[in-house]
This record gives sequence, structure tokens and C-alpha cells, in this order.
Amino acid sequence: MRWRTIILVLIILIGLPLYIWAALTALSLIPGGWPIMAKAPFYLVAGILWAFFLPPLFRWSAKDPGSQFDPK
Repeated sequence: MRWRTIILVLIILIGLPLYIWAALTALSLIPGGWPIMAKAPFYLVAGILWAFFLPPLFRWSAKDPGSQFDPK
């Protein structure tokens, strides 16, 4: 395994749970009596936002000249 791949896996394995923890902490700040439709935008944004950080990480990981992955 290349060192960039190892770092990418560590970022995903450590960063994603930290992101989930941060999102749940932010959600706990919203009063519990709010209807689900008032909380829905938060769920939508928090559920999709993490995916925007992955493509740059994969491109960075693939920059190695011996890589099999060809970023476009």
C-alpha cells in the first residue's frame, strides 16, 4: 500500500466518525420539541455535506505516479 492510501483510509476512518459526532452535537442544540420538518434541512445538509470532501481526498491520493487510478 502506498502511504497516501494509508493516510486516506485513516482520514476516512477517523474523520467520518468525528464528523458524525459533530453533526449529532449540533443537532442536540436544536430544541427537541421542533417538528421533523423543521429539522429536515439540517438532516439533508449534514447527510450530504461530508461527500463534498471525499473527491479532493481521492484525487490527492491518486497523484502518485504509480497509481492505477486516473483522476479526470
